[in-house]
Amino acid sequence: MTLFLDIPRITLASYNLYLELQLNDKLLRQICEYTRFFPHEFTWTRAVVEQIKLNVEIFDRKTNPGHITASGIILSNDCLLMVRHPALGKWLQPGGHVESGETPIQAAIREVAEETGLSAKIHPWHESKNFPIDINIHAIPENKRKFEPAHVHYDFRYILTSSDPMGEGEHIVAWKRICDLDEPNLISLVRKIRELGIDGS
Repeated sequence: MTLFLDIPRITLASYNLYLELQLNDKLLRQICEYTRFFPHEFTWTRAVVEQIKLNVEIFDRKTNPGHITASGIILSNDCLLMVRHPALGKWLQPGGHVESGETPIQAAIREVAEETGLSAKIHPWHESKNFPIDINIHAIPENKRKFEPAHVHYDFRYILTSSDPMGEGEHIVAWKRICDLDEPNLISLVRKIRELGIDGS
């Protein structure tokens, strides 16, 4: 017996677009909550809000002038878990692009696992705060090898925790002392976490 004859067929592309629109709506709510909690960052987040409102594929790495990425922030004993970025040649927090159907926080957890081999979970702070600890907007240079023009990353950053031993990841990994950080945006992020009294462990 066929039960679904009257339901129109939809293509994978249209279904993905539907999911994208649903995620976009949730993203706008997250950013709204974020700017209520961090009102001084209201103007900083307007660029990503305006782009999301256009209903573009905001997670697609081909979407310009920018798209959303996600990062995991893991702190332990006054150190930050970092990876050596192969393209930029810099020590950064683990993170990357959001895959189709993922939320940014799911992407952050996955990226940490892939890049560091560490199985992480969401920090309790996010259980009552349904938004990132930080939204950082930064420029990415042109990558001729990948045929990618210069663009912008709207990086949604989440505090993660883990008590598991480190596995084998894709990148070189190290715990960097917070006092030795040289990235201004990471220094300000750690300061924000400390000012909120959040235990990173």
